Amino acid sequence: MSEFKLTTEGIRYIALFESLTGGMARDCVVDEDNDRIIFVIKKGDMGAAIGRKGSNINRVKKSIGKQIEIVEYSDNVNEFLENLFQPASIKNVSVVDKNNKLVGLITYKDIIKIKARPNACKDSLGRLRVAAAVGIASDTLERAAALV
Repeated sequence: MSEFKLTTEGIRYIALFESLTGGMARDCVVDEDNDRIIFVIKKGDMGAAIGRKGSNINRVKKSIGKQIEIVEYSDNVNEFLENLFQPASIKNVSVVDKNNKLVGLITYKDIIKIKARPNACKDSLGRLRVAAAVGIASDTLERAAALV
């Protein structure tokens, strides 16, 4: 696992952020390429960090002279990633193998359904079990084969 060490510049930015907003910053990333600083703040401190009508975050932006982004920290990796990508919305994620061949697609709806129904019926590999009716007509075998 990689480790990141906070620089003296980062420590100064965190101290300034905390003094101007009242929110507690756990970490900061100085993104020189995009002329911005991303602060990772303690869970529950988002309101204090932003301030009324954005007053606190605007004060930090004015003092530092760079774009400021804040992300709320979470011990839960999935929740932290959701926080990291907000307000952007992810519509789907393509899953590819080492040969860049598409092997799966996860949509935002899939994620919502997993959260809403965590106890849905799944097989031993964690895949959702599904069923289909094929009818009783003469072409039943062909219809069943088309589903497999």
